[in-house]
Amino acid sequence: MLGAAASCQLYEIDTQMTPEKAAASIRMECSAVDVYNLPAQSPDPISFNVSSNTPWTIILSSGADWLTVSPASSAASQLIADVVVTAKENAGDDRSATLTLKGENVSQTKVITIKQARAGKLFVTPMADEYSAAGGPLTFRIQTNVAWEIHSSASWLTFNRESGEPDPEGRSFAIIATAAPSNVLERTATVTVVAGDDEETFDVVQKGSFSVVEISSAFASAGESKSITIKTDLPWEVSADKDWITFDKTSGTGTGSAEAIVATAAANDGAARKATVTVSAGGVDKTFEVSQSGLVFEIVAPSSTELPRLGGEMVIAVNSSLSWEPSTDVAGWEVEKIDATSFKVKAAFNNIFKPKVGKVVITATGGATDELELSQGINFKFEGNCEVQEDGSLKVS
Repeated sequence: MLGAAASCQLYEIDTQMTPEKAAASIRMECSAVDVYNLPAQSPDPISFNVSSNTPWTIILSSGADWLTVSPASSAASQLIADVVVTAKENAGDDRSATLTLKGENVSQTKVITIKQARAGKLFVTPMADEYSAAGGPLTFRIQTNVAWEIHSSASWLTFNRESGEPDPEGRSFAIIATAAPSNVLERTATVTVVAGDDEETFDVVQKGSFSVVEISSAFASAGESKSITIKTDLPWEVSADKDWITFDKTSGTGTGSAEAIVATAAANDGAARKATVTVSAGGVDKTFEVSQSGLVFEIVAPSSTELPRLGGEMVIAVNSSLSWEPSTDVAGWEVEKIDATSFKVKAAFNNIFKPKVGKVVITATGGATDELELSQGINFKFEGNCEVQEDGSLKVS
């Protein structure tokens, strides 16, 4: 038997009552829900109570002789009454009736609808819970008075019975649906129950859990270990896109509990560096970036990056705890290391007809690099039909 809507309705006193009646604080409450659904065979009785200090009556709608209400009325002296509604078995089509509860001097009424399915009608109550990734059994219920069968849209969901005959007394019965363990974060199967001409479907969901607590601070340049926390009930893997970071475990089966993975960064004798860590489970990747501080190694940007157009020098400072050497591949520019903290760029007269733009690079022991872009203006002004070529030469038309 299925019900809908809320119970325990409170009805106000008729505003036309006399002062004497109002003083009596007339009240009427009913615990019935708005709608009840009954099967065709062996319907369970419907029970609710009426609490009132005024006489009340329950009126059946026309043609509702298949229902019996007891008691159908009450005197004022009976404050709480348990009402039982019984229905005959239904050998015909779907049918419904209403019960209207009226109280003396109560302006509002309570209307209760009772629906009864035709013979052979199918009722299915799906399972209330979702499956975890570990799988296992859950139950749902079927009520019908004809032969039935069950189908699943997915092979990972199986049943203890896939077909059968109805309960002899028309009662509902349980079906055990078992989900196999899953290695994906979420999947859905559709269950179809067929009984005679009726068919009911519902979806079941199997979900895994997957969360990662990332490394939030940089590794020291000397190298150190930090923990990544993985919590999942699915098989998992962890990897990094750089070989300077390693893990004590790179995979696991997933226990559903938090699991600490130790990530170790090797000592860094170069510049600061970064790597991307990927944790995968159930077909989902969670990525985050880790960093490691390094030895100081950088070009200190000068106030101007413009070299003299007529030729000249520029001294550029370097902040580094590593050995390094400067270089450039720009024609007409030369670099010379002054000491461990600076180098100079010597630029010859710019004899081409467009500005020069290029880079100076410092390269540290171990291969780390830093670079700075410089430019050098032109020394010519053009008039007439002149066109500067890609190589800096001038074409006169």
